[in-house]
Amino acid sequence: MLLNRRESLNLFTRLMFVGDSHVNPKFIKEVVSRAGGLPLVLKVWSSHFKQYEREQWPNILETLKGIPHGDVQKQLKLSYDSLTPRLKKLFLDIACFFDVDDETDDKDLVVKVFEDEDSRFFPNNEIKYLVDKSLVEITSDSKLWMHHAIREMGLEIVRQENEDEPGQRTRLWDQRDVMRVLTECSGTESVESISVTLLKDTHDVTLNAFGKMSNLRLIYVWIDGYAHSLSFHDETTHLCFKKLKCMHWFHFPFKSLDNFDMCNVVVLTMTESRLETLWEGIKSLKKLRVLDVRNSYSLTKTGNLSGLENLEELYFHDCVNLKSCTALLAIFKNLLSWI
Repeated sequence: MLLNRRESLNLFTRLMFVGDSHVNPKFIKEVVSRAGGLPLVLKVWSSHFKQYEREQWPNILETLKGIPHGDVQKQLKLSYDSLTPRLKKLFLDIACFFDVDDETDDKDLVVKVFEDEDSRFFPNNEIKYLVDKSLVEITSDSKLWMHHAIREMGLEIVRQENEDEPGQRTRLWDQRDVMRVLTECSGTESVESISVTLLKDTHDVTLNAFGKMSNLRLIYVWIDGYAHSLSFHDETTHLCFKKLKCMHWFHFPFKSLDNFDMCNVVVLTMTESRLETLWEGIKSLKKLRVLDVRNSYSLTKTGNLSGLENLEELYFHDCVNLKSCTALLAIFKNLLSWI
């Protein structure tokens, strides 16, 4: 809903100068005249201005004047452009992976995924900064959420990395782009995250398509229950995902994880999988904190779990055929739940 001029003036004044007697009416009118009556733009701009000293506001206003009227993405991108490279990366991860198709993730899970990525990076603080910039919100149930216009701005930033070749971009989420990359095996080392839904009419996809994307950090795959026989038929392929931090793979179609090298993974979610065993022997996953294989009816044994030194959450609910767990739960000092 667009605001009229008076409503825009009132909103921006309230956002910018609450409890502040030093209100500059001329400044407010000039900013409001550039916003086109969009409450979201006024909110993001007010948060952006408040990050700077008043002496810098005229320079920011001059930047606003250079943005064409009605170009909402450029209006919002002003705030994104002011972020550090690490914050830009986190923002794009949330826009392209953790807030896709209304399937938002818990803030605490996102913090876990990135907590050890860089000793100078504190995801709790960085997420709070994005909230203060009005680029991200935290819902009442502690989930990350983005306004659709802000998310679209983030998606467009990634699209422009390479408009013609999606396999050259850092993040893949669009179903057509993803299927083109997977069926043509045109993914590259540039790709850091991928989100895809495979339906029963999907063409065959080989694991080799993922093999070229060796820098993947985030993977989300949903396979329709009827698509098992149509996809990922080359189970002997070895995949090296040394940078992988989080994998949500629903209806995971393989019998084990033996061919997956993912030594830095933090979160593994494979509900309703076809796993028969997690792995043979000991698999060293020292950073793994969440392992969820609920409703994996084919799972009969876990393999040795002693290589999971920092596991906090383990979910085997409704793994009705699980007969053998070769490691003692006592070794998991931080284990929070066995459901």
